[in-house]
Amino acid sequence: MESLQDRAYDTIYESIISLDLLPGQRVSDRDFEVQLEMSRTPIREAMLRLTRNGLLKSVPQSGTFITKINLGKTLDARYVRQTLERKVIGEVVSNHSNELVEDLELLIFEQRRAANRNELKSFFNFDDKFHESFYTASNHANIWHWLLTLSSDLNRFRSLRLADKNLSLSPLLQEHEELLAAVKNNDAEEADKVIQSHLDLQLIDKDEVTKQYPEYFE
Repeated sequence: MESLQDRAYDTIYESIISLDLLPGQRVSDRDFEVQLEMSRTPIREAMLRLTRNGLLKSVPQSGTFITKINLGKTLDARYVRQTLERKVIGEVVSNHSNELVEDLELLIFEQRRAANRNELKSFFNFDDKFHESFYTASNHANIWHWLLTLSSDLNRFRSLRLADKNLSLSPLLQEHEELLAAVKNNDAEEADKVIQSHLDLQLIDKDEVTKQYPEYFE
């Protein structure tokens, strides 16, 4: 059963990643107690964990703030994920089930519907589930969860990228469809090409996102 501390941590963490709590924003344990309807102890324990994980920082005589996004950590996490994901997808292409293909088709459908409705949080979540499916299918789910611990800044960057009106969601969806087609065709070379290009989009979009939201970066 999930503890109150875990529930508080997960709720605040998701609010930070989805940008409901913005980089640089001041927060307090009292505000979280009211919002989450919890006592001080689990809230403070959750805030300590978030501080250790680099998402909160305390400034003497000023308060506690959501950390700003570190672009170096963002790019390093992207590099690690791209390196690992190319190998994971290579394993899946050579050995996958019809059930996986059906799951991926459904996730693309849901993601496209979220895009049409401009439901960016849902789009983000379906995007994650799409990629996570490859790790699960190759028996590397633990790697996916480990990557999440490294990717807090990367995932906040991704949320900003989705919110940037100058950047279309279409390339993200198109490359998901191309990756699925490569899986169906058992084409490992094409799948590798697509996933490398897909995760390179974060490099391509970096300048636009940092220009659009300079106040959210260190």
